[in-house]
Amino acid sequence: MSELPKHISYSSFNTWLECNWKYYLTKIQEVPEKHAVWFTGGSAVHKATELYDRGESTDVDELWNKAWFEQVKQIEIAKVEKRQRIKNAAKRMIFVTFQKEGIHRYPAAETDPKLKTGDEYDVSFLAYPHRHIFHFNVAIEVFHNDRDVEFIQFKRWLEKLYSIDQGVLSLDYKSCEMISDDLYDQIASRYPDRDIHITVSEDNENGATIFYNRNQPYQQLVI
Repeated sequence: MSELPKHISYSSFNTWLECNWKYYLTKIQEVPEKHAVWFTGGSAVHKATELYDRGESTDVDELWNKAWFEQVKQIEIAKVEKRQRIKNAAKRMIFVTFQKEGIHRYPAAETDPKLKTGDEYDVSFLAYPHRHIFHFNVAIEVFHNDRDVEFIQFKRWLEKLYSIDQGVLSLDYKSCEMISDDLYDQIASRYPDRDIHITVSEDNENGATIFYNRNQPYQQLVI
């Protein structure tokens, strides 16, 4: 500091004795501290005492009321500021849902002993073509609240990817994870640098969810 303050409260002096850095952060930089409920009364007492020492008034009730309401006001302001910081830092995602018919087949189910078990866990029927209704839930990161990605248009575009005449993607003979990866490639190409979460399920019963996070660190390769 370039000059000494004209007045220093006992609590400020005690903070400086306790920790110079804490004094710098809380009293000079005014970094807000998290207040417990019982701190309000104590802070008000300190403030009222400070006002009395400064000679602002000799009316104890007036000083107390002024200090008390000032402390309550500061707490409410801090709550509002905290909520605003949370909103500003929040990750925003919109999602759409849709469903498409597809044919599934898993040839390995006919020969893999882990699948063709011959008991209650046997799923060898998966080796033969069978119909599913694939249910999609696709979420994409947005950066503001005013239709950054308009979800009705987004949904129609996704559905068009699987259309018979204009589609570029196929559901047939693929696992839910494969379907999700194929869809992610299309979305990331059109909407780059956004987190994308995709859930694909068979008949809205069993499925997979994959989180494609753009800031996820790459796995370290060991050679």
